[in-house]
Amino acid sequence: MTILALFLLSLVLGGFIYYKYVFLVKNKEPQITEKSFQFDEKTYQKVLDEGQAREKRFQEADSKKYPDPFTSTPVSSAASTATSTPTSTPPATP
Repeated sequence: MTILALFLLSLVLGGFIYYKYVFLVKNKEPQITEKSFQFDEKTYQKVLDEGQAREKRFQEADSKKYPDPFTSTPVSSAASTATSTPTSTPPATP
Protein backbone atom coordinates (compact mmCIF):
# COMPACT_ATOMS: atom_id res chain seq x y z
CA MET A 1 0.00 0.00 0.00
CA THR A 2 2.87 2.37 0.85
CA ILE A 3 4.54 1.69 -2.49
CA LEU A 4 1.36 2.59 -4.34
CA ALA A 5 1.02 5.86 -2.40
CA LEU A 6 4.66 6.81 -3.07
CA PHE A 7 4.23 5.94 -6.75
CA LEU A 8 1.14 8.15 -7.03
CA LEU A 9 2.92 10.96 -5.18
CA SER A 10 5.86 10.77 -7.59
CA LEU A 11 3.46 10.86 -10.55
CA VAL A 12 1.71 13.95 -9.18
CA LEU A 13 5.01 15.73 -8.48
CA GLY A 14 6.42 14.73 -11.87
CA GLY A 15 3.29 15.98 -13.61
CA PHE A 16 3.45 19.28 -11.76
CA ILE A 17 7.11 19.79 -12.67
CA TYR A 18 6.41 18.90 -16.31
CA TYR A 19 3.45 21.28 -16.43
CA LYS A 20 5.39 24.15 -14.88
CA TYR A 21 8.72 23.86 -16.74
CA VAL A 22 7.71 22.36 -20.11
CA PHE A 23 4.04 22.90 -20.93
CA LEU A 24 3.72 26.47 -19.65
CA VAL A 25 7.05 27.53 -21.14
CA LYS A 26 6.07 26.33 -24.60
CA ASN A 27 2.59 27.86 -24.54
CA LYS A 28 3.22 31.13 -22.73
CA GLU A 29 3.94 34.24 -24.80
CA PRO A 30 7.19 35.97 -23.90
CA GLN A 31 6.88 39.38 -22.31
CA ILE A 32 8.47 42.10 -24.37
CA THR A 33 9.84 45.00 -22.41
CA GLU A 34 9.92 48.40 -24.02
CA LYS A 35 12.87 49.66 -22.01
CA SER A 36 16.06 49.57 -24.03
CA PHE A 37 19.50 48.86 -22.65
CA GLN A 38 21.45 51.90 -21.47
CA PHE A 39 25.15 51.79 -20.74
CA ASP A 40 26.02 53.70 -17.57
CA GLU A 41 29.42 55.32 -18.08
CA LYS A 42 29.77 56.41 -14.43
CA THR A 43 29.30 52.89 -13.09
CA TYR A 44 31.65 51.50 -15.72
CA GLN A 45 34.32 54.04 -14.75
CA LYS A 46 33.92 53.13 -11.05
CA VAL A 47 34.42 49.46 -11.90
CA LEU A 48 37.53 50.27 -13.93
CA ASP A 49 38.95 52.44 -11.13
CA GLU A 50 38.34 49.69 -8.56
CA GLY A 51 40.08 47.16 -10.81
CA GLN A 52 43.09 49.44 -11.23
CA ALA A 53 43.27 50.04 -7.46
CA ARG A 54 43.20 46.29 -6.81
CA GLU A 55 45.91 45.71 -9.40
CA LYS A 56 48.06 48.38 -7.78
CA ARG A 57 47.63 46.81 -4.31
CA PHE A 58 48.44 43.41 -5.81
CA GLN A 59 51.66 44.72 -7.36
CA GLU A 60 52.65 46.41 -4.07
CA ALA A 61 52.09 43.18 -2.13
CA ASP A 62 54.30 41.29 -4.58
CA SER A 63 57.38 43.31 -3.61
CA LYS A 64 56.69 43.24 0.14
CA LYS A 65 58.87 40.93 2.27
CA TYR A 66 57.10 38.86 4.90
CA PRO A 67 58.86 37.18 7.85
CA ASP A 68 59.01 33.39 7.95
CA PRO A 69 56.59 32.27 10.71
CA PHE A 70 58.35 28.90 11.13
CA THR A 71 61.80 30.20 11.98
CA SER A 72 63.13 32.94 14.19
CA THR A 73 65.55 34.15 11.50
CA PRO A 74 64.82 37.19 9.32
CA VAL A 75 63.68 36.76 5.72
CA SER A 76 67.02 37.75 4.17
CA SER A 77 68.99 35.01 5.95
CA ALA A 78 66.31 32.33 5.51
CA ALA A 79 67.79 31.32 2.15
CA SER A 80 71.24 30.75 3.63
CA THR A 81 69.94 28.62 6.52
CA ALA A 82 67.93 26.46 4.16
CA THR A 83 71.10 25.27 2.44
CA SER A 84 73.05 24.59 5.64
CA THR A 85 73.37 21.08 7.06
CA PRO A 86 71.16 20.06 9.98
CA THR A 87 72.78 20.08 13.42
CA SER A 88 71.01 17.02 14.78
CA THR A 89 71.17 13.58 13.27
CA PRO A 90 68.09 11.38 12.95
CA PRO A 91 67.92 8.29 15.21
CA ALA A 92 69.17 5.05 13.75
CA THR A 93 66.55 2.52 12.72
CA PRO A 94 66.94 -1.13 13.81
